[in-house]
Amino acid sequence: MKNDFNITAHIKSDMVVIKSVGVSAHGSTPENGINAIMQLFKFLETLAFENTELYEFVKFMNKYVGFEVNGESFGVYLQDEVSGSLSFNLGTVNFQDEKISMGLNLRYPVTKTLDDVLTGLNKTINKIGIKVENMDHQAPLYFSKDHPLIEKLLSVYEEVTGDSGEAFAIGGGTYAKEMKNIVAFGPIFPGKPDLDHQVNEYIEIDDLVMNAKIYAKAIYELAK
Repeated sequence: MKNDFNITAHIKSDMVVIKSVGVSAHGSTPENGINAIMQLFKFLETLAFENTELYEFVKFMNKYVGFEVNGESFGVYLQDEVSGSLSFNLGTVNFQDEKISMGLNLRYPVTKTLDDVLTGLNKTINKIGIKVENMDHQAPLYFSKDHPLIEKLLSVYEEVTGDSGEAFAIGGGTYAKEMKNIVAFGPIFPGKPDLDHQVNEYIEIDDLVMNAKIYAKAIYELAK
């Protein structure tokens, strides 16, 4: 079977070791990467395995997860006008002591709720006997574009740079969630690549200086 998967295999003692290599991406933007786990599962389903519970799990994952990044087949797809569609990322799968555990990273739209997500999720995992054991939940942070804080920050950005600014929602989490009345502001300028958590992450010196000017003006205006 010919495909574009980056998979290799070799024999080690009495085992066959299969290695799947993907492309890393931020958890909020799985569409920018290649999921090595699902690449491996797609490959494993092509092999002549016995019809075991493990093989059934592999087929389940390929059917309901696959390479989708919005959770549609898993039954958790949500979207809104403000922040777009839910992001769905299978981050980890562990096989140990005849038990399988997996870690899902779901980031849902700001106008939706955790219950909206769990309704579809539970309906899907109940089909194969999977249950949620641990959950780390952070509610979305959202300020409307006409909020005084947003208007003030945009005004500062436009005054310092001479360019028009626009508020938008991102899937990534920031420390803004740790205190009230705070939002993320910068530091990436329009047209520049988002290098968060990437190899050789950097910022250009001119952009760093411009950020300092913007932040200084913003602090002054907000403190008035």
